[in-house]
Amino acid sequence: LAPTSKTYTIIQNDEILDIGDQLSEGRLVALGAYGRPTGSRVYAAWELGEGMSIAGDPYRNFVTIINTHDRNGTWGQMAPIRLGCTNQGNATFGRRATPRFVIRHVGEPKLKLEEARRILGLSRQYLDAFAEGMEDLLARPMGTDRFVAYERQVFGVLNFEDLKPRQQQIVKVRDEQLLEILASQTNEWGRGTAAAGYNAVVEHLDFFAPAAGKTDAAKAASRQMRIVTGATDKVKN
Repeated sequence: LAPTSKTYTIIQNDEILDIGDQLSEGRLVALGAYGRPTGSRVYAAWELGEGMSIAGDPYRNFVTIINTHDRNGTWGQMAPIRLGCTNQGNATFGRRATPRFVIRHVGEPKLKLEEARRILGLSRQYLDAFAEGMEDLLARPMGTDRFVAYERQVFGVLNFEDLKPRQQQIVKVRDEQLLEILASQTNEWGRGTAAAGYNAVVEHLDFFAPAAGKTDAAKAASRQMRIVTGATDKVKN
């Protein structure tokens, strides 16, 4: 659906679905087409394993792949999904970064399956590190004032008083959004701890943070690509 060079290999959707099926042993749970025009991007998700529970909070583990036909590449990642709010639990814990792979549109894509398997083979180590990190957050009390200080630091607000009036207003609006998320039902688990604070920031990044696009659908697509390509990992860390 876009001009390409002679060296660019077009990867058909069936080839991507085959890779996902082999990685997950055929546990496809979601498949959809979107983009402009519709079909220029295809999203698929497969469930891996039996999931896990952290202090009674359930997660399910998925590998997701986005294949594009607009020269934006093919991306895949493994990330646990928190069932309480469907947040993507992708972040970096020490050296255990989110298992992620890129299928480059050069050469034979089927040969990339082994590389995808190698990266996803790290998923067990990542899940262990993720669980350990969340348990540590559960042990840290966090009230409203401390949460606001934390989220401002996450978003690079070093000194609120030094900001210009317009910048202060933007920060205040984001504060209100995050406090509303923190007080919602999705953060009942871990309420009053750093775990709920972290989850509120992740939920904001996944579903509410400003994104490119003129329509809600276009903005949602932009957020999805940010998650899969790792654009939000540094903030989530």
